[in-house]
Amino acid sequence: MDETPRAFTARTSFAYAPPTGVTFHAEPLAPDAVCPTLFRYPGPCGLADWFAGTMTHLGPPGELLWLCERPVFHDTVGARHFGTLALLQPLGFQPCPQRPRVWIAANLPRAGHEVVWVPPSAVERRLPWSRLASAAEARALLPDERSAAIDELARYLEELDAMRRTGAPGPGVAWCRVPTAERLRLLAAHGVRPVWTDARGQRKKGMPWA
Repeated sequence: MDETPRAFTARTSFAYAPPTGVTFHAEPLAPDAVCPTLFRYPGPCGLADWFAGTMTHLGPPGELLWLCERPVFHDTVGARHFGTLALLQPLGFQPCPQRPRVWIAANLPRAGHEVVWVPPSAVERRLPWSRLASAAEARALLPDERSAAIDELARYLEELDAMRRTGAPGPGVAWCRVPTAERLRLLAAHGVRPVWTDARGQRKKGMPWA
């Protein structure tokens, strides 16, 4: 939801006071500046942790958490295929705008925060994010694609692990940006069965090589 630091403090009794690790990189919001709903794509392993219920932090180990105003950004294209996470009350993470549409926040424990998984078919939909304050409110507007996403993610991780075991180097770009024919060539060259990359090139999906 949209919220100002002043309104956040009035609602929660907690101060908006980003730590120095965050403010070293970005300026804090003014008291009446608006923070919108922010999104975090945690990558394939992060999403696997989310679905397993073992995710403790939205970001990898470290004090910083990178967020975006859009469900899909230029470096989070995997969200189109496996979904992403929406932070519905993001000021609890003490975020600061770092550059256009990109924010930096404190990588605090996830527990106690209103975070919801946004299914792949919904990442491009116009939803009233500015008004959604709870995960329950958001889930009421989102399709149930959890089982399909878990299955797709499992195939992806199986294929990726098989490539790792061969010692194959990563392509250096998001796996989905590698053309289907090239993905198939790489898999064949290393003797890996394409359990995620469809052999007929019909399933054109992917996530960052991680």
